[in-house]
Amino acid sequence: MTEFLQQIEQFRFLRPWWLLGVIPAVILIMLLWNRKSSYGGWQRVISPHLLPHLLAGNVTRQSRAPLVMLLICWLLAVVAMAGPTWQQLPQAVQKKINAQVIVLDLSLSMYAKDLAPSRLVRARLKLSDILNRTDEGLTALIVYSATPHVVTPLTDDTNTILSMVNSLSPDIMPQKGNNPVAAIEKAVATLQQAGLNRGRILLMTDDLPGDFANKVEDLISYQTPLSIMGIGTRDGAPIELPDGSFIKQSDGSIVIPKLDVSHLKRVARQLDGRFSTISTSDEDINYLLAEGLLPSEQEIKETGREFDVWDETGHWLVLLILPFAAAGYRKGWFGAVLMPALLGCALLTHAPSSMAFGWDDLWQTDDQQGRALLQSGKPEQAAETFNDPQWQAASQYKAENYAAAEQLYAGGDSAESFYNLGNSQARQQKLDEAIASYQKALQLNPELEDAQFNLDLVKKLKQQQEQQQGDGESNDQNQDQDQDQD
Repeated sequence: MTEFLQQIEQFRFLRPWWLLGVIPAVILIMLLWNRKSSYGGWQRVISPHLLPHLLAGNVTRQSRAPLVMLLICWLLAVVAMAGPTWQQLPQAVQKKINAQVIVLDLSLSMYAKDLAPSRLVRARLKLSDILNRTDEGLTALIVYSATPHVVTPLTDDTNTILSMVNSLSPDIMPQKGNNPVAAIEKAVATLQQAGLNRGRILLMTDDLPGDFANKVEDLISYQTPLSIMGIGTRDGAPIELPDGSFIKQSDGSIVIPKLDVSHLKRVARQLDGRFSTISTSDEDINYLLAEGLLPSEQEIKETGREFDVWDETGHWLVLLILPFAAAGYRKGWFGAVLMPALLGCALLTHAPSSMAFGWDDLWQTDDQQGRALLQSGKPEQAAETFNDPQWQAASQYKAENYAAAEQLYAGGDSAESFYNLGNSQARQQKLDEAIASYQKALQLNPELEDAQFNLDLVKKLKQQQEQQQGDGESNDQNQDQDQDQD
């Protein structure tokens, strides 16, 4: 009862000016009602008391039922178009999304030291600068050598990416080589998997093959410009490996990779992007990531926030008009009057998704609906829709609900399940658990290169954390000794 009274108090019309449509309806019905005499026009020339005797059997009595039906339908249509409502429903807030995918070259040539202290260190520092100044939108990081690997998919949590930057080096890559084409394919797929059709790609590299632009030109569009940051110098330098040795050619000469600036410029221009060599200031970042390079139309995505909108119910009144329309369809004038009213109701009122009667449920399974939601960038809704636990876990992971994803992936027994379980654990800084999960995945499938890459990366992260903790403890001990001496 309390809820009913509350709905009565909240009752309102969203378009109350449509109620003025009642006035012409009343006037029209009154005029037609007076003209609908049982004796047609004879009442003007024959006295009323003589009409029944003189015209009996000569006229056909006309029913006023059509007028009554017309008035009812008119009133229903007017009320429907006025937008009656009595409750509010939450609706997700949408915002424009800027998406960028950073692709970092981790081939052995990044060990060259023509940039101090090395190309690799300078690239990592510049990557950190980019992430630190990224305060909105989504960012993904992909690294590559012979094969590409997604370090982090598109996320607005740049701190997560920053925590991994110092662990990136060629020695964690499963295979040595240089395959930037595959890396760009992975970058485009990363955007598409997030339900985005546009964004930008920043490639940080020191070398590209001559046919690179032709191979990737069909993969990207003007809505996804590819810019290049050149890492290195024109003079180049030998590639000094961590063990102190140098990479040599088959004839024994030392390899000296040089930065081909003109070639990289041509590639960037052909792919609708920009080129800049790495600098010690922010000039390169300002130029490569300028807002003017973004597509004019940006992606619209739902945020986690919601606001209340009035739940319009006028569309249901159209169903009450249909029986009258069917009854009067044979009356040409009746259908002609009702059709504009029905069209007006259809155009001005709409059923929100929350009031839908499950049309998709009639034709699609829950998993099919879940995949559609996931592809449209609604992972939280997809997780609630899926029946398949693995798809539920994937949706939770994409929604950055890593604890929920971990619980769901823990129920799997395949190499892919353990790999994804390790990813969920690593995201929560459960490094020991993640290492164990990656190792289990590799036991089941030794060819799973992504698991090997993530295993090496997490091991390096753990090593860095332990080193930082050790440095902190030694500093504390030194401070204690200094205090004792004082």
